[in-house]
Amino acid sequence: MLFHTPFLAITLALLLSACSSAHRTQQKNNIENTQHNVAYNILVKTIKAMPSLEVTVGLRAVYVLTDRYPSNTHEKGLNQSLINAMASADWPNCVRKADEVLELNYTNLNAHYAAIACHFELDEKKRGQYHEDILNLLLEAIWTTGDGESAKTAFQISSKTEKEAFIKFHGLHVVKQTVIDFDDQDYDLMTLDDAQNNDVFEWYFIQNR
Repeated sequence: MLFHTPFLAITLALLLSACSSAHRTQQKNNIENTQHNVAYNILVKTIKAMPSLEVTVGLRAVYVLTDRYPSNTHEKGLNQSLINAMASADWPNCVRKADEVLELNYTNLNAHYAAIACHFELDEKKRGQYHEDILNLLLEAIWTTGDGESAKTAFQISSKTEKEAFIKFHGLHVVKQTVIDFDDQDYDLMTLDDAQNNDVFEWYFIQNR
């Protein structure tokens, strides 16, 4: 089948326009990604020099916009190596592994917790206290996203691992997990057991990207 010249010209123009638009979109995405990566690095340097809740909230917000997110396979492997180092009481290796995880993702709750334990075991109290301060700020930053009592006020978390750590560091145990739909979004409804206070209650979570 032969197309008339005007039809062909219009078709080619549309294709070129679509390609140009896709190229501009890709360029814009690349620029934004670079900006988020730069912002992340600046915030990590800031929090290392002067920890604060404001900086910690900003760090969590920008992390999910960088090319570090979602956490890659390498980070998952390091997490397991970190667990192994703690289990074998290899404290120097534990510190190295915690630093490697945090180099990839400075918002990693478990890595900061490991750094606390391992530095204290090595009698490096100042370093251990630093990571304890950061861990507490990260937990507090999650609390700024909501109170978990309803879907509208759900805790915003970056990953399943962060959700599990958040629950664990509050001394709670998961009884049941249910996925519910609210306003066309999936929420995790966690039934939790607070053994210390003999209480069972529910918290809502949503992954913030």
